[in-house]
Amino acid sequence: MEKTHKSGEGVKTSARLAEEADTKRERIERLESMTTAQIEAENTQMTNDLYRLLKKYTGLRNLIRDLKEEYNSSKVYPIFPRYPILKDMIKDIMHNPDYMEVCHEVDQA
Repeated sequence: MEKTHKSGEGVKTSARLAEEADTKRERIERLESMTTAQIEAENTQMTNDLYRLLKKYTGLRNLIRDLKEEYNSSKVYPIFPRYPILKDMIKDIMHNPDYMEVCHEVDQA
C-alpha cells in the first residue's frame, strides 16, 4: 500500500518553528515549578490517556477494516439485493460498542 504525501507536508515553516519553540519553553517553565511526585502523577495520567485512545483507535480501525472487507464481498450481488446488505452493514457499525463509545464522546464534548 502506497502512502501519498501532500506537497509541503513535513516541511516546517518559520512560524511553526517559533510556535514549537514557544510551546517547548512554556512546557519547561511549567515543569520546573512542579515536584517530582506531580510530574510522575501527570506522566501516569498521560500514559493512561494514551492507552485509552489507542484502544479506541484500534477498535475503530478494526471496524473500518471489517466494513471494507464486507463491502468488497458484497459487490458480487446485483444492486437491488445489495442495498439492504449495505444498509445492514452500516447499521451494525452504528450499533457496535467501539463506535458507540467514540460517537457518544464526541456528542458530549
